[in-house]
Amino acid sequence: MWATLPESIASDVLAFLGGRRLHETFTASAASLALRALANVSAREHLRSPYPASRLEALEVQIRLAERGLPQALHNVLACAGDEDAEVRKTVAKALSYLVHPDDEEAPIVLAEALRMIKDQDDSVRKAGNILLVSVARRQDDAVVAALIGIAGDADGSVHVCQEVVGLLGTISGRGHSQALGFVRACVGSTCLEVQREAIAALSEVAERGDESIVSLLCESMADPDMIIRCAAIVSCSVLAPTGHEEAVRSLVRALEDHWQSVRLRALVALGAVAATGDAAATSAVALLLEDVDSEVKRAAERISAKLQGPAPEEQDAL
Repeated sequence: MWATLPESIASDVLAFLGGRRLHETFTASAASLALRALANVSAREHLRSPYPASRLEALEVQIRLAERGLPQALHNVLACAGDEDAEVRKTVAKALSYLVHPDDEEAPIVLAEALRMIKDQDDSVRKAGNILLVSVARRQDDAVVAALIGIAGDADGSVHVCQEVVGLLGTISGRGHSQALGFVRACVGSTCLEVQREAIAALSEVAERGDESIVSLLCESMADPDMIIRCAAIVSCSVLAPTGHEEAVRSLVRALEDHWQSVRLRALVALGAVAATGDAAATSAVALLLEDVDSEVKRAAERISAKLQGPAPEEQDAL
């Protein structure tokens, strides 16, 4: 009982007992401390149980103790990061993502565990490891970027690991990190379609805005046979291409003729971001979609058409 009582309640009970006999108070206090210590030892022992359910339950107890600021409990949680059960590993990753911050002394150890989890065989553990890495890593950390690229190189052809590394680089490295950009750009030429898709999307985060070579690469990718790559290229181009970029506008205008609704819709939005007001080619191409078979595309065409045409003459006079 004493091991489970909150400190405030235990103190009140001891004070009440002390009012009757002081030596009983000391006896009860000693029993409380002993039982609390026994409970903590028992909980730690359950972390080594042969039964995953028991380990998971003991881990959740340690997480609650760590939330209260007990350093030993946090170390106990960390010790479970390599557990053989995927659910235990995932629970550790989720807990550490809010228990540890980049400035904490445990951060380097947690960072190493997060990098290891990215290579985990279990999909849910990898995803939890991704979240943990983003929460504990410092932005534009060259060592972390290099470690991620190394993980992708050592992944033995694992598509999922390479995909996740490419996605993480966009978040961790920031724009213009030469090593990250070089790796992501190389992944655009991967023989794996899933990696190509991820790389095209990640370019919007790792490349500098206005990078001519990247914008040209994205324009080429808008003609890719894969619809998802075309969509990703259009979105990335809308982020990176400067206003009035001629090659980007021409490629986006061609994308308006795509037979996939999702491609036409994204191309419309991208034109609204990239084409200059009054651009005749863009305005004419958008006007054709005012009669599109898809109602969502038609509504988007109306909005973008009005934006490209600019304010009406009377509105300009008022300005």
